[in-house]
Amino acid sequence: MAEAVAFEGGARLQTVGALVESLRPRRPRERVAPYLVALLALAAVGAGAVVLHGHYRQRQLDTTIERFADGNPQHYASEDQAMAALDALGTDARQQLVLTRSDVILHYLAERLDAYWSPPLGRFDYAAVQHVFQLRDQLKLFSPAFDARRKEIDDERTGMLARLGGSLDEAVDRDALFEDQPGSAADILQRIRLLDPGSALLRGNRLELKYDAAIGQSIDLGKYDEARARIALGLQLFPDSSRLQRRRDQLAAELASAAAHPGPQAAAMNVADARHALAELAANPSTNKAWLDGVANAMASLQGDDAPETGKAIDALADGIVTAAAQVSDPGLAHQTLDLVEVGLRYAPHSPGLAEQRDRMLMLLQQQRIDQQIASSDPAAQVDALRLAASANDGPRALAALNRLRSLQPGSAVLASAAPQLVASAYLGNARVLARRGRLADAAALVSQGADAVPGDARLGAAAQRYLVAAAILDARGKPLAEPDYQDLHARYQAALSADAAGMQQLERDLGAGAALPQGGLGAVLEQIRAQGGAASDAEPQVVGGSSGSGG
Repeated sequence: MAEAVAFEGGARLQTVGALVESLRPRRPRERVAPYLVALLALAAVGAGAVVLHGHYRQRQLDTTIERFADGNPQHYASEDQAMAALDALGTDARQQLVLTRSDVILHYLAERLDAYWSPPLGRFDYAAVQHVFQLRDQLKLFSPAFDARRKEIDDERTGMLARLGGSLDEAVDRDALFEDQPGSAADILQRIRLLDPGSALLRGNRLELKYDAAIGQSIDLGKYDEARARIALGLQLFPDSSRLQRRRDQLAAELASAAAHPGPQAAAMNVADARHALAELAANPSTNKAWLDGVANAMASLQGDDAPETGKAIDALADGIVTAAAQVSDPGLAHQTLDLVEVGLRYAPHSPGLAEQRDRMLMLLQQQRIDQQIASSDPAAQVDALRLAASANDGPRALAALNRLRSLQPGSAVLASAAPQLVASAYLGNARVLARRGRLADAAALVSQGADAVPGDARLGAAAQRYLVAAAILDARGKPLAEPDYQDLHARYQAALSADAAGMQQLERDLGAGAALPQGGLGAVLEQIRAQGGAASDAEPQVVGGSSGSGG
């Protein structure tokens, strides 16, 4: 009716028939039919959408898993890229894919491990390896082979760190500090950092002092470009070193002074005057600027002079510094004294007295730092003190840090395994130092103390047994020994060897130089003792027979 009377002609019904048709009553079927058609159309569209979505999801799953294959043009470039693709699937789809295609994913992760870790090929990025293992754990992939690979890598890493520690000591001993020298400490430290960014080897005071001395020598000789490069490397290796930062400031001051006073320098002393000046300076060592400048000027005049008199003057300087340093036992004076010792080592690098005093000053500083951390109420400081004490082979301080941590944080996870192992390692290292000096009884007593402090570590008991039997064998060398006593000593040696064969071999190497062990070590000494006992037994009847013959 509204259309029939519409105001606009275009909207109005054009014929009466159309009006009648519009007013005709409709049957229910005619009314419902359009709605049914619409519903069917919507259902068809929905079904099509579901099919298309399912196809898309399946294609996404297929594409995701196909990209794990080596030959795929879109192969994942990294494990993080692979994880991003898995995360894009959603939790349910990702879990289903990981469950059904775990073999493919594990194969890919194993390849990533090989890319990061292959020592023969120079690959040992342990941080990246750990990341791969974390992703594997995150995906909850079960694989005994993967667990075995993890243990293999950890064992290889432990062995490499041990070897690199020895190589680092060797490089430092021969002053191979910089990258232009083969087997340099700088290269070794970079490798250690890849294997263990938190290694105590990266914080060694002795090595830092070596770099400081080398930089100081470059500055003293006016080799400013060399000093600048060495400072950059030193701060890269020891970014928090206040000592090297002071060297950087010293170089800046030297450069500024050279720029401000470009005129000729004061005339150098002749050789005789330089030797005399060194003798006077050696009588009163100091770290004040006048004394240091006096030594530098005298040594500059003696540079290149190999005369015995010059060597004696330098030795006298070293002896004077050693005498002054030996009187220092206050940790508060250790830094200043260490600076003085390093001056001496710069000019007498092979002086055993200076090396001994340097190590003693470092020990005082290390002990002071550990004591400060033990006094702290921060559990993290106790863990750091534990590590420092273990690296310094200081068993009593490691034990003190352990007990302090127990009181501050009884539930710390470190207390379960790592802390007791560090304490045991500290006692073992300290005892090994004593054994190298031939003090086997003291070494045995020390590790026995450690065994009482850490009762669960079998290494300490085995070490005590090893040191005691070694002391007994060396004490019996050259002396007559009755057969029962020999058998008892031999049984003790075999028991110690069975308990820790590697430890016994290490002890024999440590004793080799001082105790003059024969080829074959302590076992060979036992054979010598047995031979001596047999010779004595053979000789005894001859003496008795000779007496009876003369009586008859």
